[in-house]
Amino acid sequence: MMTKEGSDEHSSLLRENSVDRSHPPADIPRRLMCPCIIEITISMYFVANVITVPISQFYVYNQVAKSYGIPNYIRNDEASICDNKNDSETSDIINNIQKEASNQLMYMSFVSSFTAVIPTFFLGYVSDRWGRKVSFLITILGLLLHQLVYIVVFYLEAPLAYLYIGNALEGITGYMSCAIMTAFIMLADVTPPGKQRGFRIAVMEGVLASSVGLAIMGGGFWIKYSGFLIPMLCSTGLSVVTIIVWLVAVPETRPFRENHSQSGISINIIKRCFVFYYEETTQKRRGKMVALLIILVMTATCLTSKSNVTTLFLLGQPFCWSEVHISVVNSLQIFINWIVGIAFLRLIQYWMRDVSLLSLGCFIGIIGFVTLGFAQYDWMIYLYMVIVTFSVLVVPVSRSMLSKLVSSEEQGAMFAGVAAMEHLVSALGGLLFGEIYKDSLTFLPGLVFLVIAGLLLIILILSAFLNVWMKDWHGREMDITIEAES
Repeated sequence: MMTKEGSDEHSSLLRENSVDRSHPPADIPRRLMCPCIIEITISMYFVANVITVPISQFYVYNQVAKSYGIPNYIRNDEASICDNKNDSETSDIINNIQKEASNQLMYMSFVSSFTAVIPTFFLGYVSDRWGRKVSFLITILGLLLHQLVYIVVFYLEAPLAYLYIGNALEGITGYMSCAIMTAFIMLADVTPPGKQRGFRIAVMEGVLASSVGLAIMGGGFWIKYSGFLIPMLCSTGLSVVTIIVWLVAVPETRPFRENHSQSGISINIIKRCFVFYYEETTQKRRGKMVALLIILVMTATCLTSKSNVTTLFLLGQPFCWSEVHISVVNSLQIFINWIVGIAFLRLIQYWMRDVSLLSLGCFIGIIGFVTLGFAQYDWMIYLYMVIVTFSVLVVPVSRSMLSKLVSSEEQGAMFAGVAAMEHLVSALGGLLFGEIYKDSLTFLPGLVFLVIAGLLLIILILSAFLNVWMKDWHGREMDITIEAES
């Protein structure tokens, strides 16, 4: 039960009239009822952002290989040194390249994610106080600074250490999770809670994932035929266009609130992002929200923080995939996952509760990562990609469930807390996965994927408990009314 004092302290989390509005507020212009322009613009941001991922991964690998006397490792049209599988000296060189590249990529990812933790709280506050557009604009500008630093490093062929400056600049302006946070807060602003919001959130994730797939595929071909600098220049140009479209065409879903209860930046901003997880309400939502947060953050980490090690795994022996092969297969996997996944979600929602979908997704993910962990042949990689199709639904479903458990006044704070936790746990997960991959490279390179399967097993057990816990809680729906406690 929230006390009167607790209610006053966190009054900004609750609506002023203590009445939950199931539909968008009447003062939001009618044009906001269609969030297509929001989806399009954020998709542009994701294309611009994600193109930089394969560019940085392959650039780092290429530069590390160059230090071992192997120029143009990534763009080499001749037979790869990696194909000399029976040469022990070659294997040692490849292992050393893999270890050093793993170190560089691991710490670059950590810098981006970890430095974004505290700024995320600030951007959540900005989102609620000054509007969603200001918050996202800061994030886009951070991406632009990141890209400009990379362009300078590529052009001057400066040491890899200078790339960390770009990662840090993007981190302190929010990084990618803040863009996701803004997307879902704006979607929550203009859609009623319930299955409609859950489906729209899944569609939004699908649109973003499709943008990611397009960027990865294009990046692979671009690198092979144009090198690293031109794709990065084009990505930077798209960021500039995104900023212009965001400022000119995207409407504000939460205008400036002059009477907002928070008058400045303080520790209360962080507290209000996590009040859901330590203060109980009459709806008894605290435990359920804690469980859902753990499920969402751990699953997102398992599915996203593996990117660098997966790329290194496929570049190395026995697969020796090229950058184009990796990019095409990864992008096709993303497209298929989300097309099939969203269709499956729309169909299965009529027979299965959201919480049951979490258990199903985790179970499928475990099977997929075990297959990848023991993979020795290309067909096993393809099999893994087919198996994990439905596991990607765990993240949007858990995100939707959390959104339904809070009021419209709490959406910004809740999503800011989730984004911050994603940054923190993903940063630590990237370090963990990178260290495991580097240390197990000589005896079982796929060990890191077995560890991920083990983490998904923990999530599966937690989701099973949650399934039982919520069986008699509002039936299939979780739509609730949050009222100020007195």
